[in-house]
Amino acid sequence: MHQRVTLSGSIFCLVALVGGYLALQVILNTLYRIDQPDLGLWGGVMVYGALFEELTKFVIAYSIYYLCKLPSVAVFVGVGYGLGERLLYWTASGTLILHDFGALGMHILAGFSSAYFFYRYKITSSRRYLALASLVPILVHGAYNTIIWAWYQWVLLGM
Repeated sequence: MHQRVTLSGSIFCLVALVGGYLALQVILNTLYRIDQPDLGLWGGVMVYGALFEELTKFVIAYSIYYLCKLPSVAVFVGVGYGLGERLLYWTASGTLILHDFGALGMHILAGFSSAYFFYRYKITSSRRYLALASLVPILVHGAYNTIIWAWYQWVLLGM
């Protein structure tokens, strides 16, 4: 049986979309204000790119999920974050690069993976699924970042 999306469900999805964009702003402001230690290229990609971003998005998604019990809010947080990040890069550089097309999809995929485990958590109440809702998107994002940065090193820098 299909679950009907109500107006309140749509509002929560819109709030999640805006929440994803606000997550981007929180991360940018935090990284701007702190003295970021140099973790090397791969460490920076994993810690600042994957870990920090996905944990921030998880906190926002879980906060909204807690109110409405809609696992799909995690996808909307990912879409909001990804769109905000793309807009930031496009306005800063004025160009589209290959990374721009894949990164939005990666944020959506990370949101879907989180939503899947939120759904499993909803039907089982097992905290293991809640932990996976935060861990799997970090791994998805980290794998994507690693592949992109390895490609940049190999193709663009000739290493």
